[in-house]
Amino acid sequence: IADGGVVANLDCPATRRAVDAAAVRGVESISLRTDSARWCATGVEQNGAELRLRIAFRGREECRVRTRILGRHQALNILAAAAA
Repeated sequence: IADGGVVANLDCPATRRAVDAAAVRGVESISLRTDSARWCATGVEQNGAELRLRIAFRGREECRVRTRILGRHQALNILAAAAA
């Protein structure tokens, strides 16, 4: 993040504990599994040569993404870019 913040993946238990313990500002949380993060990806599906997902910020859908970058892990990369 340009202003010195951090994008934290709350799907990682160690990262979640670190974020909770630090209690600092400037953390944008992301997740593919939980809606407790500020940024969430839902509806992640790979269909042939296309990856689709919906990105929500604080529970409100912001956009839908369709890409030829394949792999569920890429959904997390896309979500991190949106949060940054």
